[in-house]
Amino acid sequence: MWDPERCRAMFWDTPDEEVIKMEREFLTGIFTDPVKLPYRLFIPENTGNEIEKLPLALYLHGADDMGNDNRYHLTHHNSGCVFAVPFWQEHHPCFVLAPQCPEHMAWRRGSMLDTLKALLDSVCAEYPVIDRKRLYIYGSSMGGIGTLELIRKNPELFAGAVPICAATMEEGLEAFLPTPLWLVHAEDDRIVKPWRFGAMDGKYYLGGIALAEELKKLGKADVSISAYPEGSLMEDMGINPHCSWYPALNNPALKEWLFTCRKA
Repeated sequence: MWDPERCRAMFWDTPDEEVIKMEREFLTGIFTDPVKLPYRLFIPENTGNEIEKLPLALYLHGADDMGNDNRYHLTHHNSGCVFAVPFWQEHHPCFVLAPQCPEHMAWRRGSMLDTLKALLDSVCAEYPVIDRKRLYIYGSSMGGIGTLELIRKNPELFAGAVPICAATMEEGLEAFLPTPLWLVHAEDDRIVKPWRFGAMDGKYYLGGIALAEELKKLGKADVSISAYPEGSLMEDMGINPHCSWYPALNNPALKEWLFTCRKA
C-alpha cells in the first residue's frame, strides 16, 4: 500500500554508469522558436544517405527534471537514454531527441507545443536520413501529459507513442485515433490519477487507464494499456506507484512494439 515515508526514501532509479556515460554521446543545442529550449540529440553511427532511413524517438521528461543545465534530464533517470544505449542501437539504430523544459513552464502549454514541433521539424530537415514515417514519442508524468497534448495538436505526426502516468482532457478524443498508443499507469498513482477526475480548472480529465477504455469505446484497436495493480509497484519493486516509467521502459515488449510502428 501507499507509504509516503518509504516513497521519500527510495533511491531505486539512480542511473547507472552506462547511462551517465551515454549522456556524453548526445550533442548539445539550444532552439528558440518561440520558446528558448535546450535540447540534446543522439545521432546513431553510419547515417550516410546510402543506408535505410532511421527512426527518431522524442523523449519528454517529467517535472522533476526541468531546468537549463541541458544535462539533468538525461542523468537523473535512465529514461532518456534507453534507446541510445549500445544494445538497443545494435538492433534498432535511431536518433534520440531529448529537450529540457525550462522552469516555470510545462510541455502542455501552447507555446511549448509549438516549439517542440518546430524543433522536431528542424532536426528532421537537418538530418534527411530521419524517417518521418517512424517518428516516435514517449514521456512520463508532465512528459506523458505533453506527449498526449502534442499528439492532440498534431494527430498525424507520430507513428507510435508511449504516454506514461499521463492524463488529458476528456473531450476531443478523436484526435488520438490516428496514433498507435501504449499507455502506462499504476492503479494507485496519487500524483496523476489513472481514472477520470476533476481538476481545479473545473474540467474533467482522463488518466491512462480511463483514456484507454474510452478510446476502445470509440473503436480504436491500436491502443494498449499496462495497468499496474494497486500495491504492485510498491510491494514487488519498492518504488513509488507514480514512477511507472521504470518498469515500463524496462519492458522489452513495449519498446519492441514502439519500433514496429510505421505510418502508412
